[in-house]
Amino acid sequence: MSLVLYRKYRPQVFSDIVGQEHVVQTLSNAVSSGIISHAYLFSGPRGSGKCVKFDTKVVDFSSGEILTVEEIYKRKRISLLTLHSNYRLKNTKPSNFINDGIKPCYRVKTALGKEIEITLSHPFLTIEGWKKLSELKTGDYIGIPRTLPVFGKEKIPEYKVRLIAHLIAEGSTYDPNGSIGFTNSDSILVRDFISAAKKFKNIKIVKYDCKGTKTPTYRATQIVRHNWINQPGQSKNPIMGFIKNLGLAGQKSKTKTIPSIIFRSTKSLISLFLRVLYSGDGGIDISKRATISYYSSSKYLIHQIQHLLLRFSIISRVRYKPAKFRNRIYSNWALEIYNRESLLKFIKEIGFIGEKAKKLRVLNSYLSNRPTNPNCDVIPIEVWDLVKTEKEINNGSWVEVGKILNYKKPKKFSNTVRFRPSRDKLQICGEVFNSQEILNIATSDIYWDKITEIKHTGDFQVYDLVVPGTHNFVANDFIVHNTTIARLL
Repeated sequence: MSLVLYRKYRPQVFSDIVGQEHVVQTLSNAVSSGIISHAYLFSGPRGSGKCVKFDTKVVDFSSGEILTVEEIYKRKRISLLTLHSNYRLKNTKPSNFINDGIKPCYRVKTALGKEIEITLSHPFLTIEGWKKLSELKTGDYIGIPRTLPVFGKEKIPEYKVRLIAHLIAEGSTYDPNGSIGFTNSDSILVRDFISAAKKFKNIKIVKYDCKGTKTPTYRATQIVRHNWINQPGQSKNPIMGFIKNLGLAGQKSKTKTIPSIIFRSTKSLISLFLRVLYSGDGGIDISKRATISYYSSSKYLIHQIQHLLLRFSIISRVRYKPAKFRNRIYSNWALEIYNRESLLKFIKEIGFIGEKAKKLRVLNSYLSNRPTNPNCDVIPIEVWDLVKTEKEINNGSWVEVGKILNYKKPKKFSNTVRFRPSRDKLQICGEVFNSQEILNIATSDIYWDKITEIKHTGDFQVYDLVVPGTHNFVANDFIVHNTTIARLL
């Protein structure tokens, strides 16, 4: 019998039970002694230790809003994503909200740069089923979402979305009592910024370029300066008042964030936001490997963008890339898209404006003449255990698969089982061996990411959300397990 993830929801033998040693011991003793009661009731604190840190973020499927698990616990309501037995994400609602107190937490990092802090007994998805963190090590692969099809319903004027993106990418909003600045030499982006800024009343744009010696800065100032005293929270400059309400005023480059209104916006508005954002601080490179990148000294901003891209099924990687300026090293991060499928989705769903739009057309032409690199998106090698089982059940042959894949010597396909298969290759195996289980994995909503770090971070408040049936939910763009021990009856 295969041990592939989700072959069965519930443990079939004691060794499969995760994080419930006291339950296993009690039942094992009863079986070995031959004295088995009619029923057993195990009670204890809700949560059972499989919890996430208080600031872990969950996306609300109904609105696109990002909430911390602590906020959800207080609200006692949310619609979230869960992974079903066919490896597809669907929305559901928790049946309970658990406060599990203060527990030791561990930060898990992956090759894509994703991070989450959880308790040591918390299970992750592996191709062999659920495994608690204490059983995992760096180099192991865990399943995370490859798509988050969540968009909001809020509609705000496009000029406001464009202005927000311009100010995050190339804007200056640090001085809450000063004017708004935008620094860029791309004439198309400059016109777009000016157009958006002038939609606000009583605004004019003043250009500062130090007589042509520096990249010009365009400041949005008042046409008519009023002398009245502002009420608390008000601003004479309407644009400054607008960004204050969004929480953007006073942010330095390393503290910039995306305001919550963007996450709650419609798909078209989020696409517009990302298009303008990337046109400012994004870049395209085809010299070594085709890559679309975004650069920022704000790590938090980088992770926010990574999440928004995932809503368009675009997989990206966070990479620490320090910058050197005047003999000093500054922290900086790059968000890279290099998977061909994700690059094409970016071109179709997001795009660029300005000078970089020309480079994007070159990239599109480049990709059209390049095959997909099968090593960028692969399944853990243990999946071959399932494939071999299904092959034997259906009296299949490796030769059949080799012929479809146009191997010169089809029987040589049997050597492939030494390597991790691509999704396409696994899908062909599923079709040849008539296995819905294999096909579900090959076409799943799961991306298999490698653990690169497991580190104790301290004792923190933790919470859990009880999801009936599937027993998991998406948090911090991971698939996290919830407790399955009996609740209060």
